[in-house]
Amino acid sequence: MEQPGNTRLKELIEFKIKNKLITYNEMEVMLKMARDISAEEEKKIEELLANHPFTRRMVERRAAAAAAKAELEAMKKGMEKGMEKGMEKGMEKGMEKGMEKGMEKGRAEGRAEAIRNLICRFLETKFGSETLQLQETVQKITDADVLDEIVSKLFVASSLEEMRKIINNG
Repeated sequence: MEQPGNTRLKELIEFKIKNKLITYNEMEVMLKMARDISAEEEKKIEELLANHPFTRRMVERRAAAAAAKAELEAMKKGMEKGMEKGMEKGMEKGMEKGMEKGMEKGRAEGRAEAIRNLICRFLETKFGSETLQLQETVQKITDADVLDEIVSKLFVASSLEEMRKIINNG
């Protein structure tokens, strides 16, 4: 504001401030210009602005905007932390459930495999190599309950033909 062209502007601003005629937009412009003034002029302007209603309103608005921004940042950080924790817990629970289901499925498949092997060994022992095709049919059965049903009827079958009916009717 030390420049000759700014002297008139400075006087005009001082007049408006003293007489409380300055607008909010002019106040903003003045604050932007404040970077170019001497320390003495800055102090004088600060004194003039200290009790001006626009100054208080502007400070309040800026403080409110800063508080709102800080609150939004805090909420954002909180949400991010919450999402991280939620994802971690979800992943842990998902892994646990997946492991449980996998183990259950593995046990069921292992049980079915054991029953299939038992049926095939029985067929081979009791009826010999004529049962190879029937053993292939047995190997295709995956339901352990169906295999259990076949086993329960195995020992009552007296012929290979009865065994075929039992296995094919599952």
